[in-house]
Amino acid sequence: MPNHEPNPIESIHPHWIRSQQAERYSGALQVLKATQFLWGWQVTSPESLRQDQWQSIYDVYVNDQYKLGTREWFEKDNPHALAQILERMVDATRLDYWQPDAANQSELLAAYEKAKRATNVIESNPAVTRFVAAQPRIGVYLQGTNGKQI
Repeated sequence: MPNHEPNPIESIHPHWIRSQQAERYSGALQVLKATQFLWGWQVTSPESLRQDQWQSIYDVYVNDQYKLGTREWFEKDNPHALAQILERMVDATRLDYWQPDAANQSELLAAYEKAKRATNVIESNPAVTRFVAAQPRIGVYLQGTNGKQI
């Protein structure tokens, strides 16, 4: 494993992802760290990030854009990291740093709810709890809006 901090930009490159998957639990932690760094940049210097960067994290890790089995990897090797990554993404949505379309937001919330239940994770941010509770439930929480299982 590299001896440097994860770069949030390289964290969406398939080669980097495969190298983290080979590390299993600790690789998932590196993805979590990259997401936390992205979050840190976002809140300290909002103009330094674009919405498409959050969308890329979503596409790669929630929707498995490269078909690398990212969700299965997280669910097997470090489901808590997945829950925390999803919580950061929900918070980015809550604070309007990222405005996904309705289908992506619904799938994100469903994935987050599923990850929370699977890990019994306690949200670290009560504002996220309120935000998630306030979102309309349109019957897609265990089945994605595009028909795929969440």
